Amino acid sequence: MLTRQELLQNPDLYRDKARGALIGLAIGDSFGDASRKPENQMAYGFTTDFNKGASWSTDDTEFAMLTAQILIESGGRPTSDCVVDAWLKHVATQDELKRGGASEFEASRNLRKGLRPPLSGRYNAYGHSDGAAMRISPVGVLCAGDVDRAIAMAEIDASISHDREGIWGAQSVAAAVAAAMARRGFTVTGSDANVYPPMSTFLEEEGITLFEGYKASNIPPDADVIVIGNAMSRGNEEVEAVLQRRLRYLSLPETMKEYFLRGKRNYVVTGTHGKTTTTSMLAWLMEDSGLNPSFMIGGIARNLGRGGRFTDSDFSVLEGDEYDTAFFDKRSKFLHYLPELVVINNIEFDHADIYNSLEEIKLSFRRLTQIIPRNGLALVNADDPNCLDVVKGAPCPVKTVGFSDSSNIRILDVETSTDGSHFTLEGTRYYVPMIGEFNIRNAAMAIAAAQFAGLNVKQLADSMSRFEGVARRQEVKGVVNGISVVDDFAHHPTAIKQAILGLRQRYPESRIWAIFEPRSNTTRRNIFQNELALSLATADFPVVAAVDHPDKVALEERLDLTKLSNDLSALGKDALIGGHAQEIVSAVCKKAQPGDVILVMSNGGFEGIHAKLLEALNA
Repeated sequence: MLTRQELLQNPDLYRDKARGALIGLAIGDSFGDASRKPENQMAYGFTTDFNKGASWSTDDTEFAMLTAQILIESGGRPTSDCVVDAWLKHVATQDELKRGGASEFEASRNLRKGLRPPLSGRYNAYGHSDGAAMRISPVGVLCAGDVDRAIAMAEIDASISHDREGIWGAQSVAAAVAAAMARRGFTVTGSDANVYPPMSTFLEEEGITLFEGYKASNIPPDADVIVIGNAMSRGNEEVEAVLQRRLRYLSLPETMKEYFLRGKRNYVVTGTHGKTTTTSMLAWLMEDSGLNPSFMIGGIARNLGRGGRFTDSDFSVLEGDEYDTAFFDKRSKFLHYLPELVVINNIEFDHADIYNSLEEIKLSFRRLTQIIPRNGLALVNADDPNCLDVVKGAPCPVKTVGFSDSSNIRILDVETSTDGSHFTLEGTRYYVPMIGEFNIRNAAMAIAAAQFAGLNVKQLADSMSRFEGVARRQEVKGVVNGISVVDDFAHHPTAIKQAILGLRQRYPESRIWAIFEPRSNTTRRNIFQNELALSLATADFPVVAAVDHPDKVALEERLDLTKLSNDLSALGKDALIGGHAQEIVSAVCKKAQPGDVILVMSNGGFEGIHAKLLEALNA
């Protein structure tokens, strides 16, 4: 099978495949329409001849051509506005649609009423039909071999007229066409302890065989390489089989290095806090500038619609984790990513199950600077002494970014509002629709990295102003009776404080509830006993859940909830300590008032507490 790269290197073959896909659409549409006519069914049975029973193509072909026109006019980077403009020009202006399905009729009416996507599709009685799937094949043609891009682009097109199943159908068709145009050629199987939708369904649809549970028999006898995940350890049946059979095995970071990153321009974003947001920003800046980067992010960037993809671009943007690689490789994951550029946002003690001290963590970052080439760059937080310390004597170029006077790239003229922040960087004015000093620095780091890639500052300013954030980073899950429920991934005292202060800026008149679950390997321990109290005290009403899986931490090392309660009391806070999700929901909802903001902080699911809060508030 052809790879995407091989296809792109043969433009004549690409055009032939594209032409064949679109002609096939029109022919299938014509014959299919003819077969619906009773007179044709009686006269011809199966229609096989254009001259005997075939009809002109239907609206399915015409709307596919409209989709193709949108792709051409947008330069292959369609937005929702592009789709709306085309429909307003070519569809909604018609007094009565002569050729169109029910979903298109309804979408046209919604557009004339002023509704825009996704509302024009959501409030469409026929929005679950196959109408969007019928017109979407040009997207698959454009995204040959890039299924993830096809899926994201299909959603943009389909949302004008469809919702849920209607969009998913369009995404399936676009992905199928993209996959048919080119394939990478890998066959993948895998094992996991618990396999369930939606991930199991997604993997099956991608042709990946997934085994539930770990058995030696799951390993194909002719496997080229076995990828062993970070959570696997000695004693696992498959791990033992791999070792006994002397099979070739790699960690996931090693696999990334050997199969996806070698020869690429890899931009790696690191630090104790802000990695996911900064990586998402940088990937979006590159994407919106047309670089089509590969990316791997520890969250879902809303602008990108997913957390990872691999393309044929020269650029890769990676969230670089300082956590260990595998049971057989205790080095930090980011040491495998062949960086050209590294962002070091901040450095604090974390991952107490891996590191014994802050100095051990700093050593990993020092090792990272040793593998940045001389034509690369380290972008470092100028306001963090630990960051400045690790780049002393670094053999690579270093630039500091921050608010301090000594910064090589200084953040100036900051103006904030409840909706976002303005700042100046090297003479250019930027706006980021996010709040908090930490997010301003995240944005500055992403901009500096994008400039190193050669991107235009005017384009960067426009792109940054349209950054939509990251799921689980100050994400509003719902508002009930004037009470907002906000989700955040914060699980370190510094991040907790930043999250609370950020909401203070966003909701200056509101009372802030801070509900925290001690779930990470570090916060379950008493390492940050005092720091947690100080961070949580910045909220009006601190709430701390029971320690997650307390049996996994020795009593003398475990977070002392009684002491935490006493410390918060000494700081003037009447805290709720030690409950589980349902107990917390009941207690909080009894006292919450309109205008309050309930911030939930956890690096896990927290027993579905967000939905429980919204349901209880609505009762």
